[in-house]
Amino acid sequence: MTRAPQTIPVFYTHRMLADLESLSPSAHKPWPVVQSWSALGVPLSILPPTPVTRDQLSLAHDLRFVSDILECRAKNGFYTQARDVAESLPYTNGAILSTAREAIRSKGVAVAPTCGFHHAGYAKADAFCTFNGLMVAALVLKREGVVQRVGILDLDMHYGDGTENIIQALRVEKFVFPTKSRNAPGDPASLTCGAPRRGCETGSRKIQGNLGRRSTGASI
Repeated sequence: MTRAPQTIPVFYTHRMLADLESLSPSAHKPWPVVQSWSALGVPLSILPPTPVTRDQLSLAHDLRFVSDILECRAKNGFYTQARDVAESLPYTNGAILSTAREAIRSKGVAVAPTCGFHHAGYAKADAFCTFNGLMVAALVLKREGVVQRVGILDLDMHYGDGTENIIQALRVEKFVFPTKSRNAPGDPASLTCGAPRRGCETGSRKIQGNLGRRSTGASI
């Protein structure tokens, strides 16, 4: 008897989309991404993400910054104050948190069809990233006691400067985070440790060796 293929949980809702045209397709990209996966015949199980709350966003970001963005008083990562974008943010970041929860629960694979928003810093939106979904998910799960340590492997060609900024702003302890130096971003020679810690240099070299030139690694 042929075994039915295991479906991959994908956390998606149309509320993750924003009607906005810009240099980046990120505002409306999640749905085409899901469609492309479906067209490949990948067995998917589409699940609605739980939106993150203002308090949860504020674990990784300044509370006033969060409120100003959600209430359209400050410019988002697309450099606008569009309400469509503000209303999508709890769901795009919620998809990342929901995905992490499912992966922990099932000890398997789960997917969010969005980017990680790694350019979003503690109190700054930039480069089409408004809230840092990677750090929001990590810090929510740590606060709840679901996890003690969180690993972030960022394989984007662009450097995750927002992730580094949040770690430094919040003085997150017990982490290894390769950061830029004077060399070009992405060059292994430019990766240094974000905080002094025993074993930091070794951990940084290990990440460089495993991931090569287009990666950022963090263990929080």
